[in-house]
Formats: sequence, structure tokens, C-alpha cells
Amino acid sequence: MATEYFNDAWRIPNNKNQSLVSNYSMQFDGSNDNITLDNTNDFLNVDYLTISIWFKPVIAENAALIGNRYFNSGYMSWTIQLFSNGKVRYLQRSPNLGTSFYTIDTYNVGEWNHISVTYDSVNGAKMYLNGGSPVVNTNQTTPIQYNTDFVSDNVTIGSAPAGGSTSSPTGPTQHFNGSIDQVSIFDYGLSATQVSTLYGGGTAVTNPMSLSPKPIAYYQLGDQSVDNGANYLVPNNSLNGSEGYSPYALDFDGSNDVLNCGNDSSLQITGAMTVSYWFKGQGGSASIGGVGKLGGGGNRGFCLGMNSNGTIIFYIAPTANSLTSTSYSSHTPDTNWHHVVGVFTPSTSLEIYFDGDRVKNPSTSTSSQYNASNNLQIGARGDSAGFFDGEMSNAAIWNTNLSTTEITEIYNQGVPSNLNTFSGTAPVSWWQLGSNSSFNTNWTCLDEIGTNNAVSAGSMTEDAITNGVGYSASGLGTSSIDIKGDAPYSTANGLSENMDVLDRVTDVPS
Repeated sequence: MATEYFNDAWRIPNNKNQSLVSNYSMQFDGSNDNITLDNTNDFLNVDYLTISIWFKPVIAENAALIGNRYFNSGYMSWTIQLFSNGKVRYLQRSPNLGTSFYTIDTYNVGEWNHISVTYDSVNGAKMYLNGGSPVVNTNQTTPIQYNTDFVSDNVTIGSAPAGGSTSSPTGPTQHFNGSIDQVSIFDYGLSATQVSTLYGGGTAVTNPMSLSPKPIAYYQLGDQSVDNGANYLVPNNSLNGSEGYSPYALDFDGSNDVLNCGNDSSLQITGAMTVSYWFKGQGGSASIGGVGKLGGGGNRGFCLGMNSNGTIIFYIAPTANSLTSTSYSSHTPDTNWHHVVGVFTPSTSLEIYFDGDRVKNPSTSTSSQYNASNNLQIGARGDSAGFFDGEMSNAAIWNTNLSTTEITEIYNQGVPSNLNTFSGTAPVSWWQLGSNSSFNTNWTCLDEIGTNNAVSAGSMTEDAITNGVGYSASGLGTSSIDIKGDAPYSTANGLSENMDVLDRVTDVPS
């Protein structure tokens, strides 16, 4: 078994920003960092457009925040651009109508700034900086027609592609030095009131997905992104409400793949508890495998898992050499995603919920003492045995017995809910498994609630990243390294260049 690998980059207070819209942002080094958005579906070829972006510059400089081309006279191009004199502008060029500059006043160095550009082909563009009054076109009286002049080029965050030709464009240029967060694109022009709502007064950033209609593209950047050891995979979370949970999952081989979550005091539960996760596929060998800390050799513990024939079993070992369990045998392994919950009420019952419905509620529990001294494990029963064979996503544990209503909320009609906004008692730990994860020799999956980051052991490689619950687009490609274009839930996803795990930080607009 591989030695546990702990990446210092993930030793951060990952519950710091739970009350905010964003938990993480991405840092760009001003040299060669950027994120390219796939534009195969021409998602910016519209008559009406709003681009919203939060940025925190390290210095005043000439740099591009986002754009599809830096200034080029041969075809349609646009860029939101910073200047070393502290100005920011929206630059737009058409081969038919020349150049438009929309210039506004000084941005703030070393602070978070919000800029929105709204555009329509009748009235042209308006720019809003930090919720202020709109600045209109000062250099072009005839609005540029996106739908006739736009050329389908990939949009880049943190830079803008250089000139070149439409058939042979050159690489990115004008790289930004600082942090970027919460990039959203709408296919309509937001009103001044909507821009003000999005800005949130600078103290209460508003989730773009709360606006109606919703954006056609939404990049949380640090949130939901995956570092697979070669690139950051940046999903467009505008579809299916997937901005609150992982659009990815991890694939366990049923042989030795496991995630160790440690055994700190928050996981040493001795009373009521609930464990929940989503799964797809087989359950491993004849031994039970899932999520647990069921100790071998007479140790106490628990496990919610599934064996090879699909029987789901919830074990509690209240004392050494004493084992209590309940099972649900009506599930036959298939290729669909399912949700399973185990609820323990001391001295009363063990319950199993499957896809939102309670399927087992026997009164078999006689004790409240079951804490084990070994690590909590995801993908095994808890003592590096009984390995799970299949895909898992969004695992969580509570130190309370959840109600039927609360479990219905978690199941969320078959799409994982955002547990940062769960209406009941917050879970002790929540691992999205895929999103907010990093591969560097081993996988490290952030605990979204506590500090119990999960670290892989066994033979789990970078290719373990896979499609998450509710997957509906055209896939990840042949492996995680090849991801581009469509990924779970959406189109126009992003892929980083020259960025690593250290570029995800907890500094966010607030």
C-alpha cells in the first residue's frame, strides 16, 4: 500500500468562507497562467451579452482579465483590459466598424474589484465598476453586431490571446497578476439594478445563479475545480444547479483504492450519527465496502457499505466483539447513480435510506458507544479491507440522527444538495470527491466543512476522476488529462495552463 501523502497546499482553513458565495479564488502569476474556455458551441455568439468578473490585482499594470483576442484588425475581438495608470476598459473591434473603447476610472490595487460589461447590438456597451454608474461608449457611435462579426475563438481568463489570423492565432498575452473569482456570462444585458444586485454592495457578493434568467456560463474558478496533476479542470457550473456540489466523482477499483480521512476528535462520534454518500457500480468483494471506521480485531466502529451482490449493510459495533447491523437487499448493482444514508439512534434503531426513501428501520441498537480508534475511510469498511468497487461522490457524516425530511433535502430529487446551505445541523465533514481535489502522487480531497481532508492510498491514479452524479454532457475525454470542451453538466468548460495546486487560495470577495 502506498505511503500517505499530505500536500501542504491543502492545509488551509477550508471552512473559512462557508457563509460566502465563494470559498476559493484562483491566483494568476502575471507570466503565463491562464484558463482557456472551450467555445465549440459558440456560447458568446449573441446579440445581447453581460460579462461579470471579480478581480484583485497585485499591481497596476497592462493586463487582460478576460477576452477572446487582444487587439487585432482582421476580425471581431473583445477584451476587458487593465492599464498601468489604474484604468480599466472594454476593448471591442470589428472588421466592419472599427474599434470601440469603453473606459472607466481607477480600479483598486490590492483590493477586490467587480466589473460588469453589458452589451447589446442596438445600444452598444455599458461598464459598471464596483456597482457605480454605468459608463457608455466614448469612441464608437455605431454598435458592433456580435451575431454577424463574431468569430468563434476560445475565451481566455487571466490573459487575452494575441493577434495572428483566424486560422493561425498566436498564444495568450497580457497575463494578469492577481486573483480572479466568480466569472459569469449572461446572454442578455443585465439592468443597472441587476448589476447592483450581483455586486452586492461589495460586502455581500450575490450568487449569479440567483438571477433570472441564469447565466449561460458560470466559472467559480477555485470552487469545484480539480487539479489532476497536469491541469486545473474548471467546469462551467451554469447548468443543472451544479455550482453547489461536485460535478465529478472518484472511481474506486475494489482492490486497494481508499481515501483516509484521519481520526480527529470530530470523527470520534459516540452518540447519534448519520452517514451519507452517492455511489454507482459494484460493491467490491464479498466483504462490505463503503464509508466507515469499522475496526478489525474486536475494535468498535461503524460502516455503511455494499457487498458484491448489491446488498447494502449498515453496521454498528457498540462494544468490542459486538456487532449490530441492518441491511437492504432489494438493490441490484446497475450503472445508475444512487444515494444511500445510514442513521443511528442510540439504544433505538439503525435506519437505511435508499434514493430518498426509508427502506429499513429495525430497533436493533442497544448502545451509544461505538467510536473506533482507526481512521475513517471512504472506499473501504474502515480497516483497509472490504474495498468498494465503483464510483463515489459527495460523502458526508453528521454527529446527529437526521430526520426523514432532512434526508429528503439531501437527496434533492436525485441531484446532490449543497451541504454548506443545509437547513439542519451541519455535517461534521463533507467530501465532494472530485471537485476541490488535487492529484500529486495521491489524491487529496478537501473536507468542505471541517479539516479532515481525505488522502488516497492504494493504486488510485489521476485517471480516477470521472463523471459525477447527474452527468448530462458529452464526457471527459479518454482520460482526465485530456479533458476539454464538454464536461459534467455543461458546455464551454475551462482548462488551465501553467497553473498548479498552489494557485487555489481562500482569498475571495466579501
